[in-house]
Amino acid sequence: MKVFSKISVLALALCLCMIPMFAGCDLFVLNTAKYLSEPVASINNTKNITKEELLNAYSSYGYSQFDNGETATREGVESTLDLLVSRSLLVDYLTDPERSGTDYVELTTKQTNDIWRSVYEYLNEQISTIEDTLRTDAGLPADDTSSEDTAEEDTTYTAYESTYRLVSVNGKYTLEKIIDDVTVENESIAPYDTTDEDLTEAQKAKDIYDNFRKYYWNYTDSKIDPIYADNKTSYSDDAMADFIDDLIRAEDGKNLDKVTENVFMREVERVYKIYYENAVLTAFQENFESRVSITADMVITKYKELFEAQKEQYDANPDAYVTAKQDTSTTVYYEMNNSGWFRVTHLLVGYTDEENETMEGYATQLSNMEITRSEYNDLVQVIKDNAKARAISVLNELTDKLDKATSLQQRFEIFRDMSYEYSTDTASLGTENDMNIPINSTDDNMVPEFASASRELRSSGVAGDITDLVETQYGYHIIMYLGEYTSFGPNLGNDALLLKLDSTLLSYLSNKTMLDKIIESITLDTYSNHEQKLIETLKSEASIVYYPDAYKDIYS
Repeated sequence: MKVFSKISVLALALCLCMIPMFAGCDLFVLNTAKYLSEPVASINNTKNITKEELLNAYSSYGYSQFDNGETATREGVESTLDLLVSRSLLVDYLTDPERSGTDYVELTTKQTNDIWRSVYEYLNEQISTIEDTLRTDAGLPADDTSSEDTAEEDTTYTAYESTYRLVSVNGKYTLEKIIDDVTVENESIAPYDTTDEDLTEAQKAKDIYDNFRKYYWNYTDSKIDPIYADNKTSYSDDAMADFIDDLIRAEDGKNLDKVTENVFMREVERVYKIYYENAVLTAFQENFESRVSITADMVITKYKELFEAQKEQYDANPDAYVTAKQDTSTTVYYEMNNSGWFRVTHLLVGYTDEENETMEGYATQLSNMEITRSEYNDLVQVIKDNAKARAISVLNELTDKLDKATSLQQRFEIFRDMSYEYSTDTASLGTENDMNIPINSTDDNMVPEFASASRELRSSGVAGDITDLVETQYGYHIIMYLGEYTSFGPNLGNDALLLKLDSTLLSYLSNKTMLDKIIESITLDTYSNHEQKLIETLKSEASIVYYPDAYKDIYS
């Protein structure tokens, strides 16, 4: 069973997009109120799931999980709809004030404030995107001051937070649960008094609009558009106005008023609902997992199961082992050949989006015979030289820091931190396992230049050594050799096995151990089984009606 099917409802909650995103699937959507508001399923004759909700969920999640292609299929659309039904049933059950029990979810002030922060951040991202476009159209640089904090956060390594620690009690190793400190907030940042039942919708709308503009809007503009010099309208003001206009157009045909505050409130409520449901489902899982107790015996049993399952699979199909080693998202417990693979990581100084677009333009000119091959090579070389200059600067800084390192672990940490700061290969940042390179090149799926440089580094260096710049089609790589693989079987004594699991890092550039991974796996399995049983019960007790004629145009 695939992991996503076991955690489907929570995964869907975390993946739902805020607005329709149809990139990646072959869908054509008529933006009319009647089309989008058409129910595709109903629950207990009181709640409808609309085609708009189905389209949003499928385009942001369903197509990649169930179809994984460019064309929607009936199975993929219906699987997504089933998840939406499950999500709706579960959220309603978890927040039903008429019911009590361990599964009841009541969000704290801190959790509710986090929802509002996410809503405000989302709104700012939308408005800032419009403002950047206005600036670019006017020949001005996009204002990036509003994203400085986000950029810093995105390029900072976050250590894995273990949920258990290994401790020795009376000469025997056991697991001790780590109790995290809970951050408490007592003051709500909701835009209006949610306990005031006398507030009218108009008052709520005004409070929401005024509160956002006064306290949470990243008003980035410091320059006044000369066109509006008389009334001092800025690009930020224009972006906000355009944002409201976009919302009004999206509501076309719904017979709703066009008052700015009311339009804005409806969008806030729409986005809030998604974040609220996500928060409820996340709290449900966290509350359940906090009640789960995992023992050392459970970890040992689980590890042996994983090891034996992989041994059986890889011995019968060695190609499956190779595939697993090539995938940094797969943890390999059973090593078929200890000397067959080694670990590396890399820092890539790649080409910027603008540089890639420029080179594509040159390629088009060459194809259209507007420039010669020699001219093309010269133009592209200028871009490569600029990227190489940036890479040399990074390499010099990295080398200087590594020379001052006093331990191998410190070298790993320096490389990791600089990768988060400079590497353009963001997909490899934070991967759970290191990159694996086969000593035998026949099992290689890396770019040839990268693989060859990695093997040369291994043959002449030691763990923690780095290459000079390695040029590939993606830019300039700095590769670090992390060491050889050593595996261990399940035949160690229990204490020795626990110690080995606790000391074996999934990645040398991270702090997550194989012990953490197995505890995480046990916890997730336990939660998933509970969630699935609860959903099955809720479905059996509910009246659910699907309307296939309403959504067949999505896949037909």
